[in-house]
Amino acid sequence: MFGVQLMQADFIAYFHSKKFILAFLIAGVSAISIAAYIGIRTTSPPSLGCQAGWYEFMAGVDDNFADPYYMEGNSVIFNEPAGPSPGLQILLSQYGNYYSYHAFDLPFGNMVFGHTFEGIAPDPTQGGAIEEAFLEFRIRLIPSVGSNNDTISLRFTGPSGNLVAGEWTRYIGTHDGTPGILNVSWQPPLSSQLIQLNLGSLPNVDGSTTDLITDLNAQGFLDLYIQDDTSIDYALLRVRHSCPQPIRVPVELEPACTNDIWECTAWSPCSAAGEQTRVCTLSADCPSVETPKPAEAQSCTPPILGPVDDRKPAVPVCAQSGQSCGAGLSACCEGLTCTPSQGALWCLPPPPPQKPTDLKAEKFSGGAFHYGGQGSFNIVVENVGTEIAASPITITDELPPGLTYLSFSDPYSSDWSCTASGQKVTCVYNGPDISPGGFLPALTINVRIATIDMFPAATGDQVENCAIVEYPNDTNSGNNQGCVTAIITPN
Repeated sequence: MFGVQLMQADFIAYFHSKKFILAFLIAGVSAISIAAYIGIRTTSPPSLGCQAGWYEFMAGVDDNFADPYYMEGNSVIFNEPAGPSPGLQILLSQYGNYYSYHAFDLPFGNMVFGHTFEGIAPDPTQGGAIEEAFLEFRIRLIPSVGSNNDTISLRFTGPSGNLVAGEWTRYIGTHDGTPGILNVSWQPPLSSQLIQLNLGSLPNVDGSTTDLITDLNAQGFLDLYIQDDTSIDYALLRVRHSCPQPIRVPVELEPACTNDIWECTAWSPCSAAGEQTRVCTLSADCPSVETPKPAEAQSCTPPILGPVDDRKPAVPVCAQSGQSCGAGLSACCEGLTCTPSQGALWCLPPPPPQKPTDLKAEKFSGGAFHYGGQGSFNIVVENVGTEIAASPITITDELPPGLTYLSFSDPYSSDWSCTASGQKVTCVYNGPDISPGGFLPALTINVRIATIDMFPAATGDQVENCAIVEYPNDTNSGNNQGCVTAIITPN
């Protein structure tokens, strides 16, 4: 950022001499501050690397010279400041009574203009370059101040204001017989003009051209300088970057083969016949050569074997059943145990395992069965296990069709109770424990026999009736059911 400050007295003297009255030179305004910055860039090259393509650098606004400034307190602020480099500012300040200004759209005469386009070249370390460049800008003459001798200059100004590379300068219009960029004199009735220049072929007065592309690449910037009664609306610089082609790395080809490749397994152990073998497989076939297959068998020295001891181990002697055993004597043979008996130790079979609780049920008919009469079944339950059986113990009796439950009888105790539900009779024993080998009190089930005309024909003249004893700790269910077949005859 930089500023140029013009004192009020200078403006009044200058513009009164030109018969201009500035509306903003009112009482109390002591100075005009002109702010500037580098022009707006619509696109810019990448900060790293090189990317080919077109890039645009815009300075000012394409608004047909609208709104050049505004008031802020006692200062005039330009809306579209230009951006001359420090070196170009030094050059502009050398024009004596001419005022240098750094803003677009200004309607003042006898004021030189300058702007620097910076950062326009690609990264030189990446080998890129500007191939083409075009500059476009719109200008307008300031009437009544003598714009016919105004010039446009494209140059490269160093930090000290000196020229560091080439320069191209032309009159805007024809002047004193010297052709300009325009074929007519730059004065009224002309007004604004759009100028487009090819920086690779700038026309000279003698018909030759000037090429600034090399200097653009070398310097990386461009100065636009206009003097001194011409206003500029905007300036647009377009450049095309090129980038070097990527380096192609040659691919190293694999060397030509010289032989086939065989892969073989390890040799087998040497046999008693003195031979060992292996298997070889072709893993890489070289077309230009024929490598013989490696040998897959070879002779070898068989291993020396020691004498074979084929003697069987001695069979130990054991004491048989009924023989003495103990310290200093043979151990009992398999399946026998050394058991004390009658004051000595004997090899005897182990005692049979004790059986747990096991209830066995049996059923008998209690006399003849006649149609229309009554009959009875006797149920006997024995504890054939080795553990006592504690009450309650349950017996269920599913009567066959044709028989109906009447009652039960327990002639030796009052420990039984029976109920019937349909054909199912359930009797529960609640009495003393039954020791191993003991019996439950005898239980009799009394039934009514249907008459012959009501008896189910499917049963014929005989029926089977079964009773089942149920006990939670019974481990043998194979003997829990007792059945009997009753023959039914006419009365």
